[in-house]
Amino acid sequence: MNISSGNRKLPIGIQSFEFLRTEGYLYVDKTALIYRLATMGKPYFLSRPRRFGKSLLLSTLEANFQGKKELFKGLAIERLEQDWYEYPVLHLDLNAEKYDSKEALAEMLERQLKVWEERYETGGEGITYSGRFMTVIRKAYEKTGRRVVALIDEYDKPMLRSMHDEALQKEFRETLTAFYTVLKDADPWLQFVFITGVTKFVQELRKGDTEAFLTRLRAFFADIPYELNDKTERHYQVIFYLVFKLMGQYTEAEVRSAKGRADAVVKTSDYIHVFEFKLNGTAEEAMRQIDDKGYLIPYSADNRSVVKIGAAFDKQERNIGKWLVDYS
Repeated sequence: MNISSGNRKLPIGIQSFEFLRTEGYLYVDKTALIYRLATMGKPYFLSRPRRFGKSLLLSTLEANFQGKKELFKGLAIERLEQDWYEYPVLHLDLNAEKYDSKEALAEMLERQLKVWEERYETGGEGITYSGRFMTVIRKAYEKTGRRVVALIDEYDKPMLRSMHDEALQKEFRETLTAFYTVLKDADPWLQFVFITGVTKFVQELRKGDTEAFLTRLRAFFADIPYELNDKTERHYQVIFYLVFKLMGQYTEAEVRSAKGRADAVVKTSDYIHVFEFKLNGTAEEAMRQIDDKGYLIPYSADNRSVVKIGAAFDKQERNIGKWLVDYS
């Protein structure tokens, strides 16, 4: 049964803009912003946790650059875009594979390159994946007479899936670094580049750079629509918890100690982050509660560094206000 809003179906889990538009699903018009993206710059990188609409955004960009005007009927971009040129689009989606072996990445790249090589009749020129990718971009430009649009979804998925295996991760890193570097070298033939991933969120915590992570999280909270913000402490706790879960981090909520429960505990290979939030209080009060309630005691025998974070939520700004960080 379809979930609906009035007579319109809600696009729960839908990642295809064309399917969404042709099947009558509800769409919140963001195409004015997409038009600005498409006309005001070339390289973009979007770091967001999974399930926050990155794939649908790339699908929308793809439809726009393919000149599919009929899909945008009644939307803002219909009147903003004058030309509706059709550009060659190379859309690489790294979401589908498990990436549990070096062959998994190799097979995915091989499969995608063959599709592009047949489309633009390159003859499979190039020995390496990166060399073939460069040839595809150049040939696409030469064949169509228009610069290429490159869309890469979850560029860091193989790296995140191989965290447990350093040798495999090194193999993936070397392959992908060479592959993505092509986008820099092929700049004269590129019209637009948009890359999505989650690594910036994850890297900051793994490196123990809690300040940088909280700054990024503040920017993330600022994107939450006014109507969805109910100004309760539990509301922020739930969003915070979901962010970490969707990033693939080991996260616990309401973690019990002898005298109380910590709001959230996030564990990486080198750090244990203990969070306490205060909506009607201060960051100082949050830090005192961590100490007074003994939230760090369960980790006293752990070899990892323990970080305590007290954060106050500003009800008026609907965001994280002040925070304090202490590396024990």
